[in-house]
Amino acid sequence: MDTYVHQNDLDLHQFTNPEEVVEALLHSAVYCGFPKALNATFVAKKVFAERGLLPVAGV
Repeated sequence: MDTYVHQNDLDLHQFTNPEEVVEALLHSAVYCGFPKALNATFVAKKVFAERGLLPVAGV
């Protein structure tokens, strides 16, 4: 799970905003399945909380 947190942290730092991450996670459910997309959403929410970016619309 730490790998996912690190990747989300890098994405937010480099070129995306929280709304784009949430949108990508919603779309990913179709391709990787709901359980994996839900786990990714929890990881993203953890990263957003650590960075003080909550609340985010759609999370």
